[in-house]
Amino acid sequence: MVAMLTGMVSLAVPAAAEWPDRPVRVVVPFAAGGAADVIARLFSESLGVVFSQQFIVENRAGAGGIVGAQTVARADPDGYTLIAAGMSSHVLAPAASKNPGYDPIRDFTHVAFLGGAPSVILVHPSLALKSFGELVGLVRRSTGVEYVSSGTGTVGNILIEYIAVKERIKLVHVPYRSGNAAIIDLLAGRVKIGSLNWSTAREHVTAGNLVPLAVSSSKRLAALPDLPTLSELGYPAPRVQLASADTEVLGGAFLIMERVAGQPLPKGHAGAMASVVADFQARLHDLDPVAFLRVVTREGLEPKSLTFDAHLAHLADRAGRGGLSGLTAGFEWLARRRPPRPEPRAICHGDFHPYNILMDGGRVTGVLDWPHAIVADPAFDVATTLVILKLVPIEIAGVSAPVRWLVNLLRPLLIRGYLRHYRRRRPLDRRKLVYYEAAACMKALVRAGELRGATSAASAANALFESTFTERVLRHFRALTGIAPTLPPTPQPAA
Repeated sequence: MVAMLTGMVSLAVPAAAEWPDRPVRVVVPFAAGGAADVIARLFSESLGVVFSQQFIVENRAGAGGIVGAQTVARADPDGYTLIAAGMSSHVLAPAASKNPGYDPIRDFTHVAFLGGAPSVILVHPSLALKSFGELVGLVRRSTGVEYVSSGTGTVGNILIEYIAVKERIKLVHVPYRSGNAAIIDLLAGRVKIGSLNWSTAREHVTAGNLVPLAVSSSKRLAALPDLPTLSELGYPAPRVQLASADTEVLGGAFLIMERVAGQPLPKGHAGAMASVVADFQARLHDLDPVAFLRVVTREGLEPKSLTFDAHLAHLADRAGRGGLSGLTAGFEWLARRRPPRPEPRAICHGDFHPYNILMDGGRVTGVLDWPHAIVADPAFDVATTLVILKLVPIEIAGVSAPVRWLVNLLRPLLIRGYLRHYRRRRPLDRRKLVYYEAAACMKALVRAGELRGATSAASAANALFESTFTERVLRHFRALTGIAPTLPPTPQPAA
């Protein structure tokens, strides 16, 4: 999303009657000369002609756009203070700041999308680099490599950090108050890598004083047809095709994204399943769960609803409503054996398995299916993956009998490989894994019980629970806990 939305600019203004009858202030939360500033001045000039009134541009740069956005959020809501807001001020900086001092949605009325420019990754000619791959190789071989951007939390900053995470490389960020200030040191060679707005860098690239290596736009620039996009280089950002806040359509606000490139891991890179699953799951667990919970809180959700205890209570409630009394002893076991608190906390996917990982050209392009995500002990996530790897029958994948035989033969090797690769990144407690595997089994048993209690038409659509999966889960739970849970009988099809 960072590459896709770079340079986005919009106006935010409260509506008013008989407007305007005096000069209007247009705050640009970035320094003069950047894309937002140029666009704001062009539109302010046109608005002045249309409304026969002055539209006065005022630059209030700082903190990735936060300073200017705070100014407008605190102004009188009379329609006489506008803001030329951008991706940095209204998406990235608020997400990265614990308390930006404003809500980017509720404190503004969004009026119009005006335009913008993509970011370009640039290097000083003295590096003699000819491709983005050479730049990644240079950083990988070096230490303390610096890059400039127009500020912390800006698109240029987030873009480089995104690439660094994917490539597992490290760069040192040198933030400036504006793109124009950053490019001075880049041109002088004091810092030799930059991630800046194309409108800021264009004249210097055209003059041959800076070398562009990649652009964040979805298509190549007309001015530089040989410059590859980041998406082409393996850093795709799926675009939003439709967004709506209309709750009547799907029961809530929604986004429809373009399809992420790639195919499921078992089809795209089966030989590396163990290492890929373990590596990307460990990367997820390395992320800051506090930042995730801050976002959840800003969206009006209760952080306690995304804990393992809430997850277990929700399962017990579902079992009670479904009349699944045969699972009661299992829930009691889970309550008694709950690992002590406090416990390690990480963002857990909750359904992390090979078919939820997409790959294209040897790279992971996306991880799907996030409705089960919670903040919990990483062992919960690993145990959920283990239950899937151990118990899901390969038959449901629709492969031939010889392939099924081979996969079942290799399944123990896959599981051992997955655990070995994960333990290289993060420690695992075997006792916790046993507990959380039992919890994962309980989740599957609740779902199986719900399907058995539904009509035959509703339950027939689920190939997983029509297979031997449920019986395997029952046996595995009994082996882990010594408790034999029971489910309602499978409904018989109507004659």
